[in-house]
Formats: sequence, structure tokens, C-alpha cells
Amino acid sequence: MQDGDDPTLSPSRRLRNFTNRKREREVVHDQLELAKGEPISTPVFYGVGGVGKSTLAKKLRIEARHAGYPTAYFDLEAGSSVAGQLTRDTPAILAAIASQLVQECPTLSLPQFDFAFAWMRSKDGLGDSPLFSGGSRLGDWLEFFQHTAELGSDVLYGIPGSAVSYVKYLAGKVSPKVAAKINKTALFDWLASQQGDADYQRLRRLEVDEIAAELPDRLLHDLEAGLPNRGGRAVRPVVFLDTAEMLR
Repeated sequence: MQDGDDPTLSPSRRLRNFTNRKREREVVHDQLELAKGEPISTPVFYGVGGVGKSTLAKKLRIEARHAGYPTAYFDLEAGSSVAGQLTRDTPAILAAIASQLVQECPTLSLPQFDFAFAWMRSKDGLGDSPLFSGGSRLGDWLEFFQHTAELGSDVLYGIPGSAVSYVKYLAGKVSPKVAAKINKTALFDWLASQQGDADYQRLRRLEVDEIAAELPDRLLHDLEAGLPNRGGRAVRPVVFLDTAEMLR
């Protein structure tokens, strides 16, 4: 067993003493160097518990960061919930990954994903998570939806007109403080665009499960639009999923 696999070491020492795994690391590094247009594979490392899979993923994340890629790491076995929801709740997992990517790349905007996710959570009543805490990327929008939900679904989802007219109409009926914060967000600017308005018109007709099914593609589209192409390479963000025993 290599030092990097010793479970008795602290996480920081295990990464500092990490050795070997040259072949596995080369597999990931080769993917990061692929040119735009080349097919990208998803490396999968598996083995019995304790051989160092998680340590390898954390080491690779550090190396990807040093190479300039925004990264996210999600451990499905770290706990039974993500922000108070089951880890098998795909929307919650995607939102957690999105939050990590934005944290590492503060200029990244995810309007299609953010609006759909906040709208969905307001409709299914699962907005009581840290992802929507005060001052968070999604917090102001969920607070806005929660205020407007008190007006009734006929008002909330039946107002004709553009996305901006919808938001402004509802803003006049909720907290002025919340409305003022909403007007200053990148998401509001996106809704004011032709593309954002068209997406709003379509989204308002969908049910919760239909919105949830669209979230992966929405996040992918936002990432493609919002992350720079690094020297003509195919890969932009790098996401590590530590599935452990969750796939049994």
C-alpha cells in the first residue's frame, strides 16, 4: 500500500504523500488535452474499499485546478443527504455541482439552469436548503418565488406577457427589498433578452418532473456558453463523482 492510500493519515497528509497511480493520472490528463471536437470519454476508476479511489479523485482535482480548469467534487457516500435532500435527487446533485463551479469561477453565469431549478423548487416546495440561503446565488430568486406563490398559482403562472413584465408585475406585489435585489441579478438581465423570454414562455407550461428532466441539458448549455475554451481544448469544467457503494 502506498502512503497516499493509508486510511490512518489525515486527508492533507494523504494527498501530500500521494505516490504512484501514474497510469490512472495519465488517463485523465490525456482527456484534458483533447482538442475541441474530439470525443471525450469519462474515466471510471473502481476497486474494493480502501484502495485509494477517493484519494486519487481528490489529487486529480487539485491537478485539474492547477491546469486552470474549474472543478467540482461530489461524494455520494459522504452522507445520506445533499442540502437536506436524498443524494439520489438528481436536481439537488446538479445544483451542488453548479454551486462549486461558480465558486471556483465567479464570473460564470448559469441562467437557464438557475431559473429552471429555482422555479422547480418553488413549485415542489423543496426550497428549504442551504442552496437557497440568504445571499446565495439562488437565494434571492427562491425568496421571490416564495413570496409570489402566496398570490396563488393562477396569478403566479397565468400572467400573460414577457418574462420581464411578469417579474415586474409580481415584484410590485412582494417585498420591495427582494424585488430590488432581483433587478440587479444576471438572471434578470438574461430574462430580459429574447432568448431568456422565449425560455420563460416555454418553462411556465411545464410540470415539475418535466423541468427536472431538462436540468442536465440546461446546465451543460450554460457551461458551454459561460466557460472559456482553453486553447482549443474540448474539456472546460472537470467534475469528479465519488460513487463508492452507492451504485450497488
